[in-house]
Amino acid sequence: MFSFIKGRVIHHHVTENKIIIETVSGIGYEVVTVAPVILNQEIELFLSYVFSETAKTLFGFETAEEKYFFELLRKVNKVGPVSAFNLLTQLGIDVIINAILTEQATILSKVKGIGGSTSEKIILDLKKKISAIHKDSMKVSSALNGDADNNKKSKVLKKSISENAEKSFSLEKEYMDAFSALESLGYQTNEIIPFLKKWTGDHGQSKAQEMVEAFLKGNF
Repeated sequence: MFSFIKGRVIHHHVTENKIIIETVSGIGYEVVTVAPVILNQEIELFLSYVFSETAKTLFGFETAEEKYFFELLRKVNKVGPVSAFNLLTQLGIDVIINAILTEQATILSKVKGIGGSTSEKIILDLKKKISAIHKDSMKVSSALNGDADNNKKSKVLKKSISENAEKSFSLEKEYMDAFSALESLGYQTNEIIPFLKKWTGDHGQSKAQEMVEAFLKGNF
């Protein structure tokens, strides 16, 4: 499970939007990203790990909100990781949300790899899912069903998606901080990951320090 990374950029392949990040443990991770990059400078990215029969790829995002929306797009049938990434990087969250709310499939279909039928599928699937995220929010419900203009709807939805993403990724950041700390101490991935999965499953959200201390004490 890779959700967050912090390290130094040691290589940047501009044409393929790929960078290599060296963590404190000395391990380099290749990440696909369009985030601003400066060689030999530190960078922090939220990660989405995509595994398939032909490739294992890490996609990096500057914000938890972008990662959340990337994974939301990927849940739509026939939208692969590259297409979802292209949608986000070429259009941006605001434009995508507005296109979904106003059912403008032609906007989405301008992106390479997104045809007319796929655009319509995105609108059908995500309009429901975005609404479901805010089912308990009267403010968002009003924006969706009232007379608010489309820009206001988009801003309200984006804000709520961001809040939802931040809550979700607070746990994942602690997870990755604990992973990096244990890795830097010389422990192996096959020792660390089973412990962290079990710990977070049993205890829910915990601070990285708490998880590291539990691991070192054999308290699992």
